[in-house]
Amino acid sequence: MPSISGKLFLYIPQDIFVKAIEVKVVGSLKIPRPEIIAGPCQGGTTVERSQTLASSRDKSFRLPRGRYEFPFELPLAQEMMDTVTGVGHEYHSYEVRGVVHRHFYSDIESSSPLRIHRTPNVFYANLLDQVVPSVEEHLNERLDLRYRISIPMHIPFGASFPLRVEYSSLSDQPQKGQLRSVIHPRSITIHITETHALKVTPTASDAINYNNPLPLIFRKEHVILHQSYTFQPPARALLPESLDFDYSSTIPVHLPRDFHACTQDVQSELIKVHHNLRFNVEFGREREDETESSQQNKFTGTIPFRIYMSPCTVMHHDVVYQQNLQELERELGIGHDEPLPPYRQREHSYPHPLSGSPPT
Repeated sequence: MPSISGKLFLYIPQDIFVKAIEVKVVGSLKIPRPEIIAGPCQGGTTVERSQTLASSRDKSFRLPRGRYEFPFELPLAQEMMDTVTGVGHEYHSYEVRGVVHRHFYSDIESSSPLRIHRTPNVFYANLLDQVVPSVEEHLNERLDLRYRISIPMHIPFGASFPLRVEYSSLSDQPQKGQLRSVIHPRSITIHITETHALKVTPTASDAINYNNPLPLIFRKEHVILHQSYTFQPPARALLPESLDFDYSSTIPVHLPRDFHACTQDVQSELIKVHHNLRFNVEFGREREDETESSQQNKFTGTIPFRIYMSPCTVMHHDVVYQQNLQELERELGIGHDEPLPPYRQREHSYPHPLSGSPPT
């Protein structure tokens, strides 16, 4: 069973009388209501686990001045909801609270935020899923061009990933390797959009005012990444999965690394979050035809993909480090003959964001 452990530090400048000292983990759900519906956020406390560190059976006990350390360990449930934060929201969050209870005086309380993420099943399979990427393939007869744009289907939070553009000319196509394509990509602009679907239950007054007691689905969308790239001179497609195309170009895309700049994919009854990569790619001929408008050579498309939390990219103290998928593949041993070492022998730690259900 997963658990959270640590120490509660107390500094008492003068003697006090204490009823009890406890530490607890509290989960809070806060789903904002749409503007047309009045009232506070929907939610409340989703989980609360506590441990008493010191107490008196009768009345308060005297705690002399000084510095104190109280180690604690709180077991967590297997089915706890993940931390869900992002741009302008904290749909679901956790914090560790240390509380000193006193008679006749206000309690002394201190808290620290905590992130809890359940390691997804895809993490233990082929994380990169390079064999079956998300693909947008098109055939343009006007330009005699066939092209394909692909990205990995599952991408760790805060990672860098490759966006691959493969293309071939359909006109007078010879034996592979004998003739160079006359059409190449010039630039590409991408937008990574994040779509939220929130299930909001009307309050009793709203149900009467709007004559609708049924839950509402509130949707919103925003862009978490907007970048433009200029392609370098094309290279021959040498990868096995690119043999159907003459040329291939790859550009790196960097996801936001701030927990408040991006949200992982979520699929629950109340919260749904998913991501799409929208692209606008422009192709051009080596010898540009003056009668051909550059606007006619621009094509758009959308590729869905998933962002998930991984213990390889979520580190302590809310720091996410940038890691491209090739490095992640080497770390996990995917595609290598050597077996993976036991998980506990690998250099991963979970001091601040807690990754649930680690394998033994």
